[in-house]
Amino acid sequence: MQHQAVCESHNPDPMHITAHYLYSSIPGPFEVNLRVLKDGRATTNLTAEFIQKGQTRITVQMLFSKLGPAFPATSHTRRIPLREHPSTAPLRALDNTLPFHVTKANEFFQLSAEPEIAAWNEDHARGKGNTAAGDDTEAPPPRFGGGGLFWGGWYTLKDEEDKMTLPMYAILGDVLLGRDDHDASRGLLDNWHPTLTISIEFMSALPPTAARRTVGAFNSGSFFLNAPNKRHNTTIELWSAPCNLGDSEFSETSGWRDEQVCLAVATQTAMIVPVPDPRKRDIKL
Repeated sequence: MQHQAVCESHNPDPMHITAHYLYSSIPGPFEVNLRVLKDGRATTNLTAEFIQKGQTRITVQMLFSKLGPAFPATSHTRRIPLREHPSTAPLRALDNTLPFHVTKANEFFQLSAEPEIAAWNEDHARGKGNTAAGDDTEAPPPRFGGGGLFWGGWYTLKDEEDKMTLPMYAILGDVLLGRDDHDASRGLLDNWHPTLTISIEFMSALPPTAARRTVGAFNSGSFFLNAPNKRHNTTIELWSAPCNLGDSEFSETSGWRDEQVCLAVATQTAMIVPVPDPRKRDIKL
């Protein structure tokens, strides 16, 4: 984004980004090699390599354009899967399910979790859930074929001077909660969740009436494979919010869900492996 701003490109906003993680990065010096493949009137294609110790560790393909407002909703438009209005949504602490230090996370974020979605996961884990396709009264919205693992909630930046940005979408698009639920034999701190590939599509600009410090997140995963290393896929949708968490100046209205737009969708392939030896700084998968 800095490159596109400096070169005054016609296409300042990311539209689609795909990253492949070849080797784990380590604390220390690095370099990024960026190359413009095509700079057109409607789109710009770039590629980048993240290099440490002379080794390419991450490769990225990027497509830039201009983000505009979402089209008006139709009968086929997907609605935000979250049902708890952020003004009254139950808060929860950021805990060890997040891939960054809990004390640092709690300094910057407030988080809510959808109780209906948590209950749905628990019912299906006990074999009580209905796997047939249904209507929008169930949580989460059912899909043909049933099954899967879900999480949903709101993220709010605590500092009133902060605001959600496009790079922040990329961070939240890689935060997966509830991924260990299918492996009750291991604790939350026993596993490491390395991402192999991630693709992020930026869908629309933030509406002018939306909260500036809050986004909604809905995670869904369908395939958890036993080998190799519990490889699995996960999709994370990020949505606009009508207000910040706990904001008493706003109240729930009947059509608030229809007014929210999808901001970005991230899809990744990852693994679940035992936590590596912390003495090994350069980890290979």
